[in-house]
Amino acid sequence: SMARAPHALATKRVLGRLAGHDMGSSARGDLFYYECFEEGWFMLGHGVQSQMLLVEEGPAVRAAESWRCCWNNVGSGQDESFAIYIPQCSDPDYVACGVVFRFGVEGKPVPGYPVALVHKALLDGTALNEYVWCDAGIGSPPPPPP
Repeated sequence: SMARAPHALATKRVLGRLAGHDMGSSARGDLFYYECFEEGWFMLGHGVQSQMLLVEEGPAVRAAESWRCCWNNVGSGQDESFAIYIPQCSDPDYVACGVVFRFGVEGKPVPGYPVALVHKALLDGTALNEYVWCDAGIGSPPPPPP
C-alpha cells in the first residue's frame, strides 16, 4: 500500500551561527555560511546568511543518509580542501533543498549532521533568484557531469 504523502511541513526562522567561510580558496567572491543545531529540527543545508529556516522532524522530512559531492577544488593547486555536498536519502520521494559546504576541512559532513530532505508533495519548483557564490579565481577544472 502506498503511504499517503504528508500534507504539512513545520518550519521556523532562526539565527544561525557562523560555521565557515571561503577564505583561502582564492575565489574572487566571498562566502560566509551558517548552521543551527536544535533538538527535533533540521537544517535544509547551510545558510548563506545568519537568518535560517529549520524544518521540524516528522513525516514530511527525512534525515540525510549520505552526501554527493557536486563541486570541489581538486586540481586547483591549493593546500586546503574545499567541497560542496548535496544531502541524499534512500527514498526518492524526498528532495534536497540545500547544500552543505566543507571549506578548509577534509571529507564529507559528519554522520548525523542535522540536514533533511523534504517530501516532493510539499515542494514547488522555482527559478534561481540571487547570486550566492562563484568559484571564479580558484583555478580548478570543471567537474565531470553527474
